[in-house]
Amino acid sequence: MNSSPATIIKVGLINQSYAENKSISSRIISATNKNLKDEIEKKKFREDLYYRIAVFPIHLPPLKERREDLLLLVPHFLKKYATRKKPKNISPKAMKALMLYDWPGNVRELENVIHRAIVLVEGETIELGHLPSELQNLAHTKIFTGNNAVSLEDPSSHKIIPFEEIEKEVLVHALKASGGNISKATRGLKIGRATFYRKLKKYNLLDKNPKSTN
Repeated sequence: MNSSPATIIKVGLINQSYAENKSISSRIISATNKNLKDEIEKKKFREDLYYRIAVFPIHLPPLKERREDLLLLVPHFLKKYATRKKPKNISPKAMKALMLYDWPGNVRELENVIHRAIVLVEGETIELGHLPSELQNLAHTKIFTGNNAVSLEDPSSHKIIPFEEIEKEVLVHALKASGGNISKATRGLKIGRATFYRKLKKYNLLDKNPKSTN
């Protein structure tokens, strides 16, 4: 193929040989983890190509800013890689570690972690020990819900705490610890402002934080 990508996008023609053009009909969906405008400034990406493909850009926040998506992604990858003799479940300790991790590699890293765990485990449930060491270390903390501190490392604790109850308590704690400073709270929680406000609205916490600042 002799045509450049920019030419194909612009006129819809592929030059298969030096004498013949072939018309095509296509829709291009592209993704990147780079800031393409920065790459253009560095002369690493063509500016004309950028403006041809950037018709309807969608910004997807990193996984650490949308941890609630793990509740959908983890079952998806379990189903994707599991077989009849492989696990379909994940233990509370292991799930907690996944929720606490920052996921610098985003969804691809999560998929690899789940795939690795399925290869390692022999039973039906992925346990904390089947996860990489950096995730295992995260699970040795306590979750505070209401006035109670619940340790997932305590085998005598059999109470299952609803995820939304835990999430709400984390938000309340962040607001108190930051003195209502939204920027400080979001930095501490390592989530975006839009995500933070959405969660405050979900749990009716906006009205309870009238003195919030930037």
